[in-house]
Amino acid sequence: MVQGVQGIQGEQGYQGVQGVQGQSGPSADHDLLIRLNENVNALRVDVANITSGLSSQITDHESRLRVHSASLERQEGASKQMQLIMVISGTILLALEVAVIWFHK
Repeated sequence: MVQGVQGIQGEQGYQGVQGVQGQSGPSADHDLLIRLNENVNALRVDVANITSGLSSQITDHESRLRVHSASLERQEGASKQMQLIMVISGTILLALEVAVIWFHK
């Protein structure tokens, strides 16, 4: 059995924990349990706040990543279009130069 419980039912006196002001007994145990319960509840609230904060930060980061990815895809598309335009214009210029050289012969 637990030592404090044994003290209640056994021949020895009650051996509970000492309270804040040096008192011992069921009242001190009750006060201690109340303080522990309050601390656990405070920790529960803190963990919930941290979890909520992390969730919102993760959501913000995911949103920014989506915007950044869309921007990169647009840039890649524009870059491919620019490359295609350069190839076409280079081909046209080459064809014009060949035509000019051919007509001058």
